[in-house]
Amino acid sequence: KRTTLSSLVRRSLDSIERWAWLRRGLLARGRLYMGHTRFATSSKATLEGTHPHRWTPPQTQDVYVGWSLGHLTKQQKRLELFITHNGDLDYFDVGKITYDLGTIQSWLEHATGCARPADVDSAAIAGIMDLLRTQGCLTRSVRFGFLFGPKRTSLNYEMPAQKLFKQIGQVIDGVLQRHGIEEKTVGILNDERELLRASCVQAVVGCKLQIPLEESDVQKMVNSSVDAFFDNDLLFATQLFMRNAKGSFGLCITSSLDASRQMVIAARGQTMSVAFYPETGLVLYGSEAAAVKAGMGKSVPHEQQTQRRSRHASVVFGLGSKARGRSDSNGMFHSPDKLTFDASHESMQAGGSNQLALQSQLNEGYTKRIAAAIATLLKDLGGEICLLDWGEGMPFTSFNHRSLRPTVLMNNALTVTLVRESFVRKTMMKRMVAIEDNPLVLPLPRSKAEPVGQDIQDIPKALEKIQNDWDLGRGLNRSTAWALGRALRGRLQDKLAGKVASDAVDLLITGCEVSLWLGEQLAADLSLCFRRLVVRCISANKILGLHGLECPMPQTGHGCGSWNLQGACVLLVSHSGGSFSTLNISNLLQAATRHLFIVTSEWDTQIGKQLRQLDETSRIFSTDIGLRPAEPCSIS
Repeated sequence: KRTTLSSLVRRSLDSIERWAWLRRGLLARGRLYMGHTRFATSSKATLEGTHPHRWTPPQTQDVYVGWSLGHLTKQQKRLELFITHNGDLDYFDVGKITYDLGTIQSWLEHATGCARPADVDSAAIAGIMDLLRTQGCLTRSVRFGFLFGPKRTSLNYEMPAQKLFKQIGQVIDGVLQRHGIEEKTVGILNDERELLRASCVQAVVGCKLQIPLEESDVQKMVNSSVDAFFDNDLLFATQLFMRNAKGSFGLCITSSLDASRQMVIAARGQTMSVAFYPETGLVLYGSEAAAVKAGMGKSVPHEQQTQRRSRHASVVFGLGSKARGRSDSNGMFHSPDKLTFDASHESMQAGGSNQLALQSQLNEGYTKRIAAAIATLLKDLGGEICLLDWGEGMPFTSFNHRSLRPTVLMNNALTVTLVRESFVRKTMMKRMVAIEDNPLVLPLPRSKAEPVGQDIQDIPKALEKIQNDWDLGRGLNRSTAWALGRALRGRLQDKLAGKVASDAVDLLITGCEVSLWLGEQLAADLSLCFRRLVVRCISANKILGLHGLECPMPQTGHGCGSWNLQGACVLLVSHSGGSFSTLNISNLLQAATRHLFIVTSEWDTQIGKQLRQLDETSRIFSTDIGLRPAEPCSIS
C-alpha cells in the first residue's frame, strides 16, 4: 500500500531495456511488452485467463484480399484474431434468442471445432468474433451462413465437420470465378450480388454434398454466406457482436487479416478513451482515462526530425511544429484542419477520378498540421465503435458502412471512423479535448518513493489552492456554483408555486465509499443550514439497484423507493470521476433531471465528459488535486 505498482513494473522493464542496450543487436528491433494484473479481474487469476485472448489457433485459409484497392486476388493467409476486454459478457443472442454464457461457450466449441482455451468470458468473445469476421474467406463465410442463416429454436442441432464448410466454399468459389471475381472491381461485384446469390444457391443445391439442412434452409445459408463474404470486415463484425451481446464491454479487437492497417476499439457499459499525439506518432487507448495521458510531454527520441509514413507519401514532421489546434476557454479542441471526407459507394466503384480527388483532399492537409495532442471518450451509454485505419490509400470499410464519414487525424497518417449504437449530437472533432496546452487538463503526477506521505504533505497546499480559487472568483468552480444555486432557486420557486410536491427531493448527493461518506456530511450540513431544502444522500449502487435494472431490486429499510427525483438537482461525488456506479448514475438520472453536477479531482474526467455533452452549463466542481495513485484516501 505504500508503493506504486506501475513504478515497480517500470523498474523491471528498465532493467530489461538496459540489457538490450548492452547486447546492442536488440536496439534496432521493436519490442512488445504485455502484462495483466492478477487481481484486476472478476474471473480466476490464472495464466490462461489473462489477456489478450484467442479462441481458434492459427489456421491457413484461402482468402480474397485487396478490398481497399478495389480488385480482389486469392491468396493463402494465416488467420488469427485477438481481443482484449474490460467488462463482462453475460448473454448473447443467436437468431433473436438469448443464451447465457455457459451455453454460448459449449456452442462455440462445436461451431469452431476448438476446445475452449479458458473458462473466462473474454475468451468467448474471441470465439464469437472468429465466427463473425469472415470477409474474403469463403470457408468461414459458409460457416457463418450455416450458423446464423437458418432460423432455429435452440443451439442443440447437428454440427457438420469443418471440412464441409470448406467444400461448400469451393463450390461457391467456382461460381465467383466464373463471374470474374478477380477481373471485376469490388463495386461491380457488389452490384451483381443478387445474381451471385442466385447462382451460388443453384450450385450448392445441385451439388452432391450432404448438408444437414432442408432445401429452404440451404438457400438461407448460401444467401447469408455471400453477404458475409462481402460485408463482414472487422468493423461490421464488431457491430454484429455489440448488437447481440449483453453485458459491459471495453474492447480492442485485431485480426491478422487487418493488423497491417486497422484495429477496432468499442465501448458499452465500460469507458474507453483514445488519445492522439501527432508529434510523436502515438495513439493511446484504455479504459482508464488518465492512462492515455502517458504521452504528454514526450518527444520523438534520437533525432530532431523523423521521417514518418503518411497515407500517400513520406512526410517529414519536425518536433517544433507551430500549427497546433487551439482549445477554448472551456478546454474543448478546435482543429485548424477539420478534414473529413465521404468514402462513398461511388468512389469505391469508380476507383479512378474519385479516389484521386480523395488523395488530393488528403494531401491538402499537409500544410495544416495539428501538433497538439487530443483525446476523446467513446460513448459508453448507448455504445460506440471506433475504427482506426493507418493504411495506404483510402480508409476502407465494407458496403454497410459506406455512408460513414471518417475523420482524418495524426497529420493525415490516420483516419477514425465511428459507429454509434445510439444518437450522439456532437461530431467527433467537437467532442475532442486538447490534453496538451490546456490549463484545465492536469498532467500525470511524477512517481514518488512515498506516495502516501506525499499526499499527506500536499493537503495544506491543496486546501489553500481551493480557497484562493473561490476568493479570486476567476475559476470554473464559481461558474458551476452559480449554475447549481440557480437550479436550486428554481426548484424552490416551483415548490412555492405548487408545481412540485413539498416533500420532493431538491438535492440528491450520491457517490461510493469515501466519496459517499463526505457526501453524507455535506448533506447533514446543508440540512442544518437550509431547513426548507429537502436534501438526501444515498449510495449510487442503491440508486442503480432501484432504477437501473430491468427488475428493480427493493432497498429494504431505505426510504429511497418513495423519493421523487424528477427535476431534482443531483450532486455526484467522485475523486477519480470514473467510479463505475457513479458514472452509470450520471447517465441513468439524465432521464429524470437535467440538473446534474459533480465534485471531482480535475476538469477532464469520464463523468465530466458525460455531463459536458448535455449543454453549455458549467457542471464540474474541481479540486484540482489530479490523479493520486496512493491507495489510502487522504488528500483524495
